[in-house]
Amino acid sequence: RKGRNACLQEMLLWKSASANARFQSRFFIDLRRPRNTTRVFALSDIHFDHRENEDWVHTIDDSAFQEDVLIVAGNVADSKVAVGRCLTTLKQKFRRVFYTVGNHEMSVTHAEHARYPDSIAKLHAIIAECDELGVDIFPAPVCEGLTILPLVSWYSAEFDENDPFPDPNASYDKHCKWPMDADLQAWKYMAKLNEMFLAKPYYGTVISFSHFLPRRDLPFDRSKKNSAKSVGCEMIDEQARAAGSKIHVYGHSRTKHGQVHAGVRYANMPLGFETDWPKDHERRLMQLFDG
Repeated sequence: RKGRNACLQEMLLWKSASANARFQSRFFIDLRRPRNTTRVFALSDIHFDHRENEDWVHTIDDSAFQEDVLIVAGNVADSKVAVGRCLTTLKQKFRRVFYTVGNHEMSVTHAEHARYPDSIAKLHAIIAECDELGVDIFPAPVCEGLTILPLVSWYSAEFDENDPFPDPNASYDKHCKWPMDADLQAWKYMAKLNEMFLAKPYYGTVISFSHFLPRRDLPFDRSKKNSAKSVGCEMIDEQARAAGSKIHVYGHSRTKHGQVHAGVRYANMPLGFETDWPKDHERRLMQLFDG
């Protein structure tokens, strides 16, 4: 247990050789890239392990976005294999892909039990795969005066304003395996993974993104009992604003949205499931920035 806790603490510092190499190799690539040469698009909740969604991803034009950036705000797939396949496909279509995990990635599927003792171990494996693919999980400028800031996140029961306590009878994300208290510590740990990057100065426009909702007044399905306990965390908003974010992309709710709250524009463009949309709905990317 002591060794495991030491590893968890070490990860918060992002001081490993791989983390340092990741930052040094990716942060400065586009620092001087002209501002009018980049567009930024966003998408969330791809669920690539559903055949119709995989087919849609493959229909994205292979040449139209080669100078552009895509933000992927979590829930790419359940298995690490499917996550890798999806990110590989997207990386071939976009100049840069920025990504953060959602609750589906953090679940340990039956086939993964022998390989990943817990969800943090799986997170490490996904990060390693992102490094191999050249997918960004750390903040970086994508052109002059524009920085993309991924925020790792998890939901907190405190998001439920009327009853800000964990539900002892709930079974949210039962396939996630946390080496800590799932209700009281997981969201705090994930938020602390962002702290090192919040202290850095970012010039110009910052676009941040997370998987979970950063504000209670954003739309989500409130018809399910205690649903607010598993959709968001207000710490996300605090961190985004601390970094000077002007646009924040999120996912999870599977509800298309775009609105300004207190000077920050919040946007969600989920791919979701076919059952989420009318039959004639055209699934597409959301453009956030056009240079």
